Amino acid sequence: MFLRNNFKTIIIIVGLLIYLYLFIVGISSSKQIELLEYEKQNLNKENDKSTNTISKYLDQNKSLNQTIRSLQYTIDEFRKNFAKSEIQFDNELNLIKYQLDQYYSNSNTNMHKNRIFRKNFRIFNKVGIFTAFFIMVLNINKIKFRIRKDKLKFPIIVSQDCNSREMYSYLEKLSMGDEIITIRSPNRTKLLSNYEMISRHYKWFLTQIFDKFSYDKIIIVEDDLIVSPDFLDYFEKMSPLLDKDESLFCISAWNDNGKKRFINPNEDQAILTFHRTDFFPGLGWMMKNKFWKEIKSEWPDEYWDDYLRKKEVFKGRQCIRPELPRVKNIGENGATNSQVFGSYIKEITYNENITNVDYKSYNTNELLEPQYSNTLKNQIENAQIIQAWEIDVFNYVNKTLRIVFNSKGDYNTMAIQFKLIEDDRDEIQRTSFKKIVQFYHKSNLIFLTPKEIEW
Repeated sequence: MFLRNNFKTIIIIVGLLIYLYLFIVGISSSKQIELLEYEKQNLNKENDKSTNTISKYLDQNKSLNQTIRSLQYTIDEFRKNFAKSEIQFDNELNLIKYQLDQYYSNSNTNMHKNRIFRKNFRIFNKVGIFTAFFIMVLNINKIKFRIRKDKLKFPIIVSQDCNSREMYSYLEKLSMGDEIITIRSPNRTKLLSNYEMISRHYKWFLTQIFDKFSYDKIIIVEDDLIVSPDFLDYFEKMSPLLDKDESLFCISAWNDNGKKRFINPNEDQAILTFHRTDFFPGLGWMMKNKFWKEIKSEWPDEYWDDYLRKKEVFKGRQCIRPELPRVKNIGENGATNSQVFGSYIKEITYNENITNVDYKSYNTNELLEPQYSNTLKNQIENAQIIQAWEIDVFNYVNKTLRIVFNSKGDYNTMAIQFKLIEDDRDEIQRTSFKKIVQFYHKSNLIFLTPKEIEW
C-alpha cells in the first residue's frame, strides 16, 4: 500500500540518485580526461625534446662522418704521396747504383767516388728531361743547360748510342761537373738503316726511364734540336694537362707548319697560343709512363714516330702543340729526307729570344675538351667562306676565313698552293684537329676544313 502510494516519489528519488551518480562519474571522467590531456602534452614535450636530441645527434653524427671522410682522404693522400716518394727514392737509388756501376766499369780510379755519390743522392724529381744523343753537338747542349734553372727539378739524362770516344769523354766531363746523368745503350751495333737504330735506341732508353727508374713523365729532346729559352716553362705549364685529360697523350714543342709566314703576326698573341692536334708532332715532346706501358709491347723495329701516328695506337687522343715552336730543328744531316728538310723544316722558326713568357696569365683549361672544340667551332662558324683565289683578288686583310676541301687530293692542292707541308698519316694531315688545318696567310687566319666536320 505504501509502495503503491509512493511509487512516483520512489521513481523520482531513484532518478535523482542515478543522475547524481552519473554527474559524479562525469566529473571524474572529465578530470581523468584532463589528466590524460595533460599527460599527453607532457609526452608531446618529451617527444619534441627527444626529436631535437635525435636531430642534434644526427647532425653531430653527420659532422663526425664528414670529419672521418676528410681524415680518410687526408690519410689516403698522405699514403699516395708517401708511396710516390718511396718510389722516387728507390728510383734515385737505382739510378745512383747504375751510374756507379758504369763509372767503376769504365775507370781505374776511385778519385771521384764520393763526389759522384753525393751529387746524385741530391736528385729527387718529378719530371726528367731525357736527351737522346745520336750525334753530339756541343753548342746545343750548352743552351740546354743554360735554360735549366733548377737541376733538381729537371735532371738531364743523356743516352749515348754510339761508340764515339770523343763523345764519351765529353759526357764524362759533364757528369763529373754535375750537369747531366749519362746512361749508355749496351747494344750499339750498326743496323741496316738509321731508322732501325733510332727505334731500337728509343725502346731501350724508354724502358730504362719508365720501367727501370719509374719516372712519371719524360721530355724527349734529340740532339739536333735547339730549344727556346722558355722551353722548360712551357712544359711545366702544360704538364698537368696529361694528368687531368685522358684524351691527351703528349705535349709537343713543335709545329709542322711553324714557318714565320704561317704564324700569327702578333707575336704577343702567338707566344701564348696553343692547339690540340690529332697528328703526333714529336721533336721535343713529353709523354707519361702510363702511355708507355700501353704501347711498348708493339714497339716497331723502325719508324717509331709513324707508329705513334697510327689510329689504333693513339686511339682518338691528341697532343698539345704551340703556335710558335719551342724548338728549332737543325738536323740537316739526320734521318729526315734532305729535300723535306730544305723545303719545310729548315724554314720553321721558334721562340729564340723571349725569355719571360707570362704563362701565369694563360688558362690551360682552354685546351680541355669540350671547351677547345666549342671555341674552335664558334670561330669556324663565324668565318667567311671563300675560295682560295679570293684572298689575293680581294686583298683580304686581318680576316678569319674558311676554305672547304672535298677530298684528300683537294686538300693537297690547297696545301701546295699555300706551301704547307701536305703529307699525312692514316689520312690525318699534319697539325690538323678533326681534319681542320689552321694557319695565317697575309695576316688572315685561315681554316682549311672538310665540308662536314665531325664535332
